[in-house]
Amino acid sequence: MATHFFSKSPRIMGWYNEAASVKFSEHFYDFMDRKVVTLFKLGTGLSPSAQITITMGSQDRGIKFYEVENELSRINIVLYIADGIGHEISFCWKSKSGKLISIADEEFDEEDLECWMEGLTPKKYYEELAADVDKRAPFKMKNLPFELEIRNYAYTMHVYVTINEKGLFNSISETLNHIFLKFNQLADERERGKNAGPILQAVHNWKIELEKDGRLLIYIDAASPDILKNLMKGLAQYQQVTKVEMDLCS
Repeated sequence: MATHFFSKSPRIMGWYNEAASVKFSEHFYDFMDRKVVTLFKLGTGLSPSAQITITMGSQDRGIKFYEVENELSRINIVLYIADGIGHEISFCWKSKSGKLISIADEEFDEEDLECWMEGLTPKKYYEELAADVDKRAPFKMKNLPFELEIRNYAYTMHVYVTINEKGLFNSISETLNHIFLKFNQLADERERGKNAGPILQAVHNWKIELEKDGRLLIYIDAASPDILKNLMKGLAQYQQVTKVEMDLCS
């Protein structure tokens, strides 16, 4: 899963350096990447992923990539949600001491910089993500006794299960572990021709934990639609399950 917005690929860094007309120092580039990830998550609740990326804006529109105005500095970038239109946002900073910090500076005090994001519109991002997930939803299931929210879908996923009754962790965990084991057994049998039916993607790894907020967290590596549907059927046995959320690992 992506954990950065700004790639350290020499080719991409070269584009950024050319657009800024100043070469980024390694320290500032890493600092900017960490800060943008943190501020974006604070402002939107979202993190970098295959569906949430950042790039440079078009210089043809007269918007500079790197701007300095008095004590305020700004990197103007474009956020893309799935295949949607680009959203123009900015990473801004100024020093508390009044010292001008350039993107070329290698030696600077990170604690001296006050940083923030401009142009964030979280509601629009969630609408675009929802539309994208609906297009890419791994399956549709009717008449589930709980609310199912698929926020995102990928090969490696987290599934969160909300339960309105305490003390069911062990029981539900046993049910889910049994489903995983039986599913992998069936996948193996079909792969070796010992059981008729379409080939199934075996689950590489899984883990079931209890979150601090009381939800069950299911980590799935190789989350095919087939295993997800099996898990939903298993959870449907429990009337205490009120909501299931699927999302990328964060």
